[in-house]
Amino acid sequence: MKNRILVCLLSILLFSCGDSKVFTTTEDSINYISVDIEQLLEDPNRFNGKYIELSGIFVYEFENVGIYKTRMAAYRKDSKNAFWTEFEEGLLTGEELEGLKNKRIVVRGLVSERKGHLMQFAGTLKKVNYLKY
Repeated sequence: MKNRILVCLLSILLFSCGDSKVFTTTEDSINYISVDIEQLLEDPNRFNGKYIELSGIFVYEFENVGIYKTRMAAYRKDSKNAFWTEFEEGLLTGEELEGLKNKRIVVRGLVSERKGHLMQFAGTLKKVNYLKY
């Protein structure tokens, strides 16, 4: 009996963990370069003007919309370890984006050397038209 309960619980856990959602505004033919956030933070100019796919911790709040390197960086609002993020209109609503706060997400967009809101970030990821969590 205990084994059956354990098997049921493990099955539920396994199937619920793999439930990711993808949002996109367009079907594009752009070849995105998969970049680790550490690489991007180390040398943002290397990727300036390139389309990339990036994973990190997402924060969405007043004057702080970005992809952070770690949860601790997000908690501390350490914007030097983050990229300001500009979403294409229609990808998700503000409420939906707020619901993703502090979650690990994957986005695709264009790297800009612009330092984000009030020049406080390591750079900007603009034209973000894909989000997966």
